[in-house]
Amino acid sequence: MRHKKKYTLAPGTVLGKHTIIKPLGRGGMGEVYLALHDTLQVQRAIKILPNQEVTVSARARERFMREARLAIQLDHPNIVQVVDADVETELGLCYIVMEYVDGGTARSMLKATGPLPEKRALLLALKVSEALLAAEKMHLVHRDIKPDNIMQSRNGVVKLADLGIAKCFWGTLPEERKRERSGMTGTPAYISPEQAMDPDNLDIRSDFYSLGVTLYELLTGIKPYKGAKTVDIIKQTFHQPVPDPREIAPKLSKACALLVMRLMAKDAADRPADAAALRAEILDVLNGREEETPELVHRSGSRRGNAQTARETAVAGHLRDRNDWLRIGIVAGLTLFVCQIILLLLFDYLAEEPRFFRRRQHQEGVMPQSAAAQDAYPDWQEGLYPAPGDNDEFPVYDTAP
Repeated sequence: MRHKKKYTLAPGTVLGKHTIIKPLGRGGMGEVYLALHDTLQVQRAIKILPNQEVTVSARARERFMREARLAIQLDHPNIVQVVDADVETELGLCYIVMEYVDGGTARSMLKATGPLPEKRALLLALKVSEALLAAEKMHLVHRDIKPDNIMQSRNGVVKLADLGIAKCFWGTLPEERKRERSGMTGTPAYISPEQAMDPDNLDIRSDFYSLGVTLYELLTGIKPYKGAKTVDIIKQTFHQPVPDPREIAPKLSKACALLVMRLMAKDAADRPADAAALRAEILDVLNGREEETPELVHRSGSRRGNAQTARETAVAGHLRDRNDWLRIGIVAGLTLFVCQIILLLLFDYLAEEPRFFRRRQHQEGVMPQSAAAQDAYPDWQEGLYPAPGDNDEFPVYDTAP
């Protein structure tokens, strides 16, 4: 029978200004406790980092506090706020104090209901992208995004936990401890290929991969890569094709599946370029703009497949542009033709002298009155205009000298 490892701190333990209430859980980067601030009487979450080196090395303590101060500067509604950090030399541990989020995690949602509806999972991912946007501005990489670290308060606010804390842990480990962990930080099922190879040199796109794996799990209920050992999972991360979540959840939209696969691309260059691009792509899927979602992830995860699909997308966009210009040209041509017809009719109308103008000329005594003169103006004979006479309403003027 396997015995559970006991927690480091017992209820009632005093840690700085906080008193431990109960343990909340443990993970690869330490134990988490619910605690009460003795003065303010507010509940906090305290994470104990398993790094004995910090308690005996002044240099390690300085590195830990430097990273903790950076994490405390992260002030965003979608990030679990770090409020304090310290080193407890008597107990031989270092710890970080955070706000307590009381609504559960994405992991607890998955356990309670099974795979999440597409829209709900995407909304969680959208809020995570906004948290990463704030982290990116401070050049921070989370390193451990997974369902356990996506939390939701009782009033529905989604918050990303442990942002900045992974660096506090990893950056203060001595080299021999890093070698013990095979050079990796984070949770094996969620780390990117580049994180498995070189955890000291990462950018925000590594977190996009972890978010993609998290989305895959939230939508299908299973992890994309499985293995009894860490090395088995890592091998699949490098060599297995990027799985299509529709094979497990066929009702998913094409746009959503492509987004998940794009985030899980083997090469960081094939993922969104930055957090703003990530947020925009998630919004496109949520708003149903499927045609705008880049189909850049080949099933094999190869760059060749990505490039081919990118070329196809570019050609399709070029053809759409040509069709748009053709439609504009047709409308412009029809408009010009109608204008020409109207102008021709107008000119034809103006070319004919109006009847009232001819009558005006007669009133002024310039119209012919004799028979001989009328012969010279056949219009009078043809009846187009009334000939002057005794009963004519126009006066007759004597034009003889």
